[in-house]
Amino acid sequence: MDTAQIVRKVDSEKIYQHVLRIEGTKHPIDTPEKLNDTANYIHSEFEKYGLEVNNQEFKIEDYDATFRNIEGVLGDKKSRRITYCVAL
Repeated sequence: MDTAQIVRKVDSEKIYQHVLRIEGTKHPIDTPEKLNDTANYIHSEFEKYGLEVNNQEFKIEDYDATFRNIEGVLGDKKSRRITYCVAL
């Protein structure tokens, strides 16, 4: 699916529902489970849209938790790639 096809499928109500689903406090100390729930949700939604999804895990000094960047890639290795990345 190319970018123009995706843009034509944009549904403002769906965007609103996504925002409602992920809004709220997501803090690595106070609510680490919310941070992970949001990362899982975004990963799942990227997959539903047919994107290749990559998790880039990393640690931050003085934190025990593992953090993730969620990357969704449109296209294959031979074509132009468009990347959507969410850092959580």
